[in-house]
Amino acid sequence: MRCRTSGSVLHNNIQSMGVDRMEIDLRVSTVCAPHADEQSEQVAAVTDDSGFGLVEIVVSMFLIGVIAISFLPVLVQALTASALNITVATSTQMINEQMDAARAQVSNCDQLAAFVADTPPAVTDSRNIVLQATRSAGDCNDSTLSAASLAITVTRNDTGAIVATATTLVTVEAAAEPEDGS
Repeated sequence: MRCRTSGSVLHNNIQSMGVDRMEIDLRVSTVCAPHADEQSEQVAAVTDDSGFGLVEIVVSMFLIGVIAISFLPVLVQALTASALNITVATSTQMINEQMDAARAQVSNCDQLAAFVADTPPAVTDSRNIVLQATRSAGDCNDSTLSAASLAITVTRNDTGAIVATATTLVTVEAAAEPEDGS
């Protein structure tokens, strides 16, 4: 605005001096050009709508929060499954160790009975859950069987829940016939 006002005043003053209109326009544009550029930049800066506003940022944060909350049950389920897998893996390892020990130590029904009577030590997994293995044997008769069944069950000490169980056959030798002295 200042430029136009000074331009019109300048225009009137120059016209009264008898200067040609073309020269007046050149002089006015020369005098007013710097101020016109600054004003147009200020107007452009005020009306520039590029970028994100506060409302857009808040809405996007809300949407990200909703998406994150929707994944929360999946995350909880994955953590629960992972924790259970740790306990099951430890239990399975205990059962395998017990079966290997039975195959190495048992060769007849008496040894199998002694193996079942012996209680293995409790094991604590990486989550500090105490697991106890128990052994049980099927009917063992040396004279008729060449194998006897052995079941091993692992339970949690805190809840008493069975975590894993397995049954296998253990090879037993026939008992020697007692010699009669007669």
